[in-house]
Amino acid sequence: ADGKARFNTVQAAINQALLDGRRLVAAQSSKQRLFILLKPGTYQELLYVPTTALPITVYSNESDATKTKIAASAHAALLGTAYIHRYGAQFAQVDSSIQEMYASLKDRPVIGTSGSAIAWIRGHGFQAKNITFQNTYNKDQVDTKAECPNTVCGATAGTAPVVVVQHQAVALMVEGADKVQFENVRVLGFQDTLFLKSS
Repeated sequence: ADGKARFNTVQAAINQALLDGRRLVAAQSSKQRLFILLKPGTYQELLYVPTTALPITVYSNESDATKTKIAASAHAALLGTAYIHRYGAQFAQVDSSIQEMYASLKDRPVIGTSGSAIAWIRGHGFQAKNITFQNTYNKDQVDTKAECPNTVCGATAGTAPVVVVQHQAVALMVEGADKVQFENVRVLGFQDTLFLKSS
C-alpha cells in the first residue's frame, strides 16, 4: 500500500524498477526517478543496469560505504562456461534487456576485461550513494590456480609459456550512460577497477 516492495537481491530490485519505470512512463506519471534502498550487508551478486525508462538511484542510509557492498569475483580470463555456472541462475528470470547483457558474455571463450565488471551500468541518470562496489578476485591473496583458457595463458607467439595469474578485474563499468552520478562510494578491484566506457 505504501508503494514499497522488498527484494532479496539488488538485481531483482533493479529488474522491478525497470518494469515499473516503463509502466509509469506509459501512464504519463510525474515521477522522475525510482529509488532502491539497500540495507547494510554484502550482496554477493552481479549488478547489471540496462537502459531504463526512468533513472534509478541505489543508495544506503549508512554514511559509511564499507557497510553496504555489492561484491562478486570475475576476471578477464574467466571462461564463459565458468561465468554461466557462477551467475547464470541470477539472470534466468529477469527482463530481456538485462538478459541481453548477460547473453553478450556467456558464449565467449573468456569474458574479457569489460565482461569482468561486477556492476555494469547502461542506464542514463543512474545514481549510487554510500555503497561499495567490489570485485573480490585475488583481493586477499593471489590465486596461483586462477582459471585460464589454456595452460599457456598470456603467452605470445614465439615465446615460452608464461603462466599469468593476475588478470583485469573490473569493479564498476559505465557504458554509454549519460549523467551518471556516484556519491560517497568505494570502488575496489584488481586492474581497470573503474572502467568508463562512455563518450
